[in-house]
Amino acid sequence: MTTPTTPTTPTTTIRTDEIATHNIPTGTIPTDDIPTGRTGAVTPASAAEHRPARWLRCVLAVNAATSAVTGALALSAGRATADALGTGAVTVVRVLGAGLLLFALDVALLASGRLRRPTLAHGALAVAALDAAWVAGSIAVVLGAELSGTGRAVVAVQAIGVADFAALQVVLARRIRRGDAGADHPRAAVRTAG
Repeated sequence: MTTPTTPTTPTTTIRTDEIATHNIPTGTIPTDDIPTGRTGAVTPASAAEHRPARWLRCVLAVNAATSAVTGALALSAGRATADALGTGAVTVVRVLGAGLLLFALDVALLASGRLRRPTLAHGALAVAALDAAWVAGSIAVVLGAELSGTGRAVVAVQAIGVADFAALQVVLARRIRRGDAGADHPRAAVRTAG
C-alpha cells in the first residue's frame, strides 16, 4: 500500500551567515514568491524584499478573520446585534453581515499566498479602498443614524480598526510595488552593489 504524497512548495535553504547579517528567519523560505538573481539563488536582498509581501498577507489574513467573525455575528444574531447597537434595523445588520462574509472570503483568498506579489499589491489596494469606503460609511452612521451611545462607540472603534487595516495595506502594497519596480530597473544592480 502506498501513501499519497502532498505537493510541496520549492524551498531554498538560507545559510546561517546570511541569517545573522540580514535578520532573516531560520529555516526555509518558499521560492515561488522571492525574486532570484541570475543563478536562481535567493540573495539576502531578495529575501528582504519578500518581507513586505509576507507582512501584507498577515494583515490581510487578520482583516479577513475579523471581518468573518463580525459578519457571522451580524448574520446569525442579527436581532441581538441590532439591539446592542440600539437600532431596529435588523435586516440591514444581517445584510451587512452577509456582505462582510463575502468580503472576508475574498480577502482570505488574496491572503492565501497563491498570488504573485504584483497581483497581491493591486488586490491589497482594492481591499484598502473598500476598507476606506467602510470607514466613510461608519462615520456617516455615527453622525446620522439612530444608535445608542454604546452603538456609536462600537461603530467608531471598529471604524478605527478598519482604517488601520487600510493604512497598513496601502503602505505594504506600495513597498511591494517599489521593490518590484526597483528590481527591474537597469540601475538596480548598481544601487544594491554600493
